[in-house]
Amino acid sequence: MPRRRLSEDDKRDRKIAREIETTLRRETPEFKARERELHRKQQQRWAKVNPGCIAEAQRKWKEKNRDYFRQHDRDRYAADPEKKKARSRAHYTANRERINALRRAKTAAKRAQREAVRKPAKKIRAAIMLPSKL
Repeated sequence: MPRRRLSEDDKRDRKIAREIETTLRRETPEFKARERELHRKQQQRWAKVNPGCIAEAQRKWKEKNRDYFRQHDRDRYAADPEKKKARSRAHYTANRERINALRRAKTAAKRAQREAVRKPAKKIRAAIMLPSKL
């Protein structure tokens, strides 16, 4: 049996029905979860191939959103304060020489500034006067 030809109105109606069905299907939680998972996997594949781009993008994002990133760190470390202490100790041990050199330079700069501002000392006359001839 031959298929009957659809009129233009029938074609338009079917097209609209398909669009509505697709739109409704996209609104379901299962569809959204599947799309998120597919997108996440795609991002992971791209990140494995382009590690330098990811590092650069993350650095730029951190610079642009410093407040958000700092708040994120605060929240994360508030949940685990021991983690922050460990990270701080690790940073200090890894950079001890540089940190101490910066401290010494800062102290020397403050000392030089104080010396520059200090007035020259006045000579103090002898505390005990020589007996004068009366």
